[in-house]
Amino acid sequence: AIATHYDPTSHTLTIASGGGDDRAYLHYVTSQATGSSDSTTQVTKTVPLSHPHTDSISCVSLNLDMKPQAHLVAVGSYDGAIVVYD
Repeated sequence: AIATHYDPTSHTLTIASGGGDDRAYLHYVTSQATGSSDSTTQVTKTVPLSHPHTDSISCVSLNLDMKPQAHLVAVGSYDGAIVVYD
C-alpha cells in the first residue's frame, strides 16, 4: 500500500508505505539546491511507524494539508487494526 504527498514549499515528497512485512513506514525525499544554479541533490529519510501490526498492511493514507501542523497518517492492516498517527 502506498500514499504520497508533495509539498512545493519545502520541495518534499512524503510517501507512506506498508506491505507484507507487517510494518508501515514514512519516507521523505527532499530536493535541495547545491549552490550552482542548475544543480540539486536529493536527501532521503525513512521512519518506521511505531505500531507493531501482526498481519500485512492493507492501506495507508496521508492528510498533510491541514494547518497549522496537524498532519495525519492512517494505517490499516489485515489484523483488524487501524492506527492514526499525528
